[in-house]
Amino acid sequence: MKEFLGTLKALRGRTLVTFHSLGDVDAVASAIAVSQLLPRSEVAAVDGLSASARHLLTRLSLPLPRTLAAGELAGYDNIVFCDVSNADLLGGFRDAVLAFKGKRLLIDHHVHSKRIPSNAVLIESAKSSSCEVVYELFAAARKKPSEKTALLLAAGILHDSAFFKSAGKGTFTAFGHLLSLTRLSYSQVLALVAKHEDASERIARLKALQRVQVERQGDLVVGSCFSSAFELACATALVGAGCDVAFVANAGRGRISGVKRETLTGLSVGRVMEAAGRAMKGSGGGHENVGGAKGKPELTEKALLKCVEETLAKLKNQN
Repeated sequence: MKEFLGTLKALRGRTLVTFHSLGDVDAVASAIAVSQLLPRSEVAAVDGLSASARHLLTRLSLPLPRTLAAGELAGYDNIVFCDVSNADLLGGFRDAVLAFKGKRLLIDHHVHSKRIPSNAVLIESAKSSSCEVVYELFAAARKKPSEKTALLLAAGILHDSAFFKSAGKGTFTAFGHLLSLTRLSYSQVLALVAKHEDASERIARLKALQRVQVERQGDLVVGSCFSSAFELACATALVGAGCDVAFVANAGRGRISGVKRETLTGLSVGRVMEAAGRAMKGSGGGHENVGGAKGKPELTEKALLKCVEETLAKLKNQN
């Protein structure tokens, strides 16, 4: 932490702070917070924000980060990546990022294959969110976040920990301290990150329940299916319906999302997603309970089967 902070403070020139494609609440909040530690920095998106992130910033009356145009990276001296450490998750900027001549710093809590070459790395896979990592960065810098920054970090922790379902002991400590720096109650912060699921997402989740293929290993259930959209939401729905682990693939887009029950130990979805990414000739990663992979669409079915096979083998070894 101290070494990373030293590198961060030593940055000179213009710094871009960015995040993964379609940045979610955790990604966007952590990036905006990190920019508060850097006097000459700008937060911008590689290809836009998720609906939940836009909702949060609008509720806090904060401007939405602009979307970068092709070729803009050359105008910066440094890039700090938040909630992402794999160039394949940066949309159309992958090659430009890998060719970037300035300094690159990574802040993340996911396990990813094919990590972006960097000058400094702060990756803590035991943390439930990147916002929790950034909170500790503020503490190491002995800098008190403003009220809005504290709200951003609290919202990111709440969102990415799935409302504390994947929280560690430090998660509660960080959230409690951040909440104490604001004038809002827990229920008010909850309202900042709560989102209304549109009809198309709800329909996708219901179709996933109809299509799921189930494999059993002892008393443990592994589910898998295909969906044309909302793969992560569908996998979450399958776990909520009774699967211990669920994988949902989008063959058209070459994507797979995986989710496991929070109380299931001995299996890292992020590690399974790394293997899936290799099977798709792409990349994958995540953390203990949630992960994703992306690669060649024509290899999606093969990678989905590998997810199920690897998971069943891992669960068998536990029995």
